[in-house]
Amino acid sequence: MNNDNFISTLSFGRQLCLARQTCNYTIHEFSQMCNMKLRLIEDYENDIAMPEKKTITKMNKYLKNKLPYAK
Repeated sequence: MNNDNFISTLSFGRQLCLARQTCNYTIHEFSQMCNMKLRLIEDYENDIAMPEKKTITKMNKYLKNKLPYAK
């Protein structure tokens, strides 16, 4: 299994967490960059909430387009 297939089998929250860590951002730094509350990013990473498409677009600006859009 190649790395892209492995990543696509992960939950959105896990993909967000890995993308953020790959870019060497702490969750606090990332929330500030995106102008979002820390708790909301935590909810996304823990799969408690799912962001809207426009929010994913905003996060992708800082994560080098690593996040998938909701289906």
